[in-house]
Amino acid sequence: GSSVTLTTAPTRTGTLTPFEVTITFPSAHSYTVNDFIIIAGATTTGYNGTHRVTSVPSSTTVRYFLTADPGAATGTFGTATPADLWVITGDYANSTTA
Repeated sequence: GSSVTLTTAPTRTGTLTPFEVTITFPSAHSYTVNDFIIIAGATTTGYNGTHRVTSVPSSTTVRYFLTADPGAATGTFGTATPADLWVITGDYANSTTA
C-alpha cells in the first residue's frame, strides 16, 4: 500500500501502560481492527514502528497501543503505511497433517 503523510499530531491517552495512541488521517482510510500499520519518520520517535490497529473510531482515525510513553508529538508526524503482515490465531495443538 501507499504511504500517507500525517498532518495532525498523534495523541496518547492514559497515564499507565499501555498507552493508547490515536492517529488521525487527512482523509478516509481503509484500516480495520487487527491490521498492521507502520508509522515512520515521526520526530518523536516513540510513535514510530509497526503497530496492530486495536480500534477504528472513525473513517479518519485508528488506535494502537504502546508499552512506553512516547511523550507529546512534536515536529514532523511521519507517514502511515499498511504493513503486509498476517496474524494467525487459534488452537493448533491438536492439528494433524496427512
